[in-house]
Amino acid sequence: MLQVATEHQVLTSTTMSVPLPANPFDADTARHGAYARAVKYQEIDPVDGRLLGYMLLCAPLETGKDWVARSIISCSEDADLAQLSHSFMQVFLRPMRARGSSTPMTPTHAHPSRPSFEALQSASVQDLTQGKRYYKAAKVMALKRDCYRCVLTGMIDVASARKPTPHYAMYVGNTAGVPQEHTNGAHIIPAHLNQGVADMLSNEIARFYTGGVLTALELFGGIQLKELNGDDLHRTDNMMTLSLSAHTHFDQLNIWLEAVPDNPNTYTLRRANPAYLLGYPDIVTFTTTDPELLPLPNPRYLAYHAACARIAHMSGIVEYIEQYIQDVENSDTLAADGSSADWLCTRLGRFISVR
Repeated sequence: MLQVATEHQVLTSTTMSVPLPANPFDADTARHGAYARAVKYQEIDPVDGRLLGYMLLCAPLETGKDWVARSIISCSEDADLAQLSHSFMQVFLRPMRARGSSTPMTPTHAHPSRPSFEALQSASVQDLTQGKRYYKAAKVMALKRDCYRCVLTGMIDVASARKPTPHYAMYVGNTAGVPQEHTNGAHIIPAHLNQGVADMLSNEIARFYTGGVLTALELFGGIQLKELNGDDLHRTDNMMTLSLSAHTHFDQLNIWLEAVPDNPNTYTLRRANPAYLLGYPDIVTFTTTDPELLPLPNPRYLAYHAACARIAHMSGIVEYIEQYIQDVENSDTLAADGSSADWLCTRLGRFISVR
């Protein structure tokens, strides 16, 4: 059985929804009191109680743990805890978990004058860093940094190998006997976090929803809005080259990367099921030939993704996210004119206001 205290064991399909372990926090602290409430609440609602407890256990920052603790303590009734749990799912887990299959992101400001993918392949790193970031350029930069390979499987990108450029020959290294696969430029923090929200909800609710997501990023993960605003979501340190299957698993929180202590840029590949990416290395070390122009995947972004994945699986909420999303999108209470913003505000209001 998984013990959260270590946070370094592989989940299996039989350990989904893991009961909260004994209280690990010092007595007479806010964290201890908040965690005790979560443990008690799991007797009433196992999923919601565990989600609150694992939010507290898995927060990547100490300040994030304190914020979650204060949020839990601010709930005076069990109904408030349920609301808080649903709010956490809305602004943490739902945005981080893609629906359906992963697909390459479309450039945020697609324009016919932009160069083709093949032309970008031949461009220098310096040229690619000029002007606004957009997806195709960011994907090429990640490919060059990642030696034209999926960072998890080592497979070589098919499109790059089919029409090799001088840059490909320079970066790819030894290709003898190495399988090829189509790859995507995968975002660690999803590109849809600040795109397309208004397509799903009315403008008034969308603004509130987006504010909740960005608040969660900053207070829980220490990630500020200015880092990932607009096209900055396509920054190279928010990108990894992944095979199509690895990308799908990563986007759906089925796999995640946990930092290896005292080993910079080295991570353990964790799986919600040991069959995912079976046979590939458990340890991944990122390298770059140019830390300034081709920065490595950001440890804070990877830690945020990993925390969301652990929380989703250990609480058991991952089994309900899809249905919850459908319920929200189909709910008659989401009026097109935005008059029903209170429906969502009640789920996020306490969550956002307690800081």
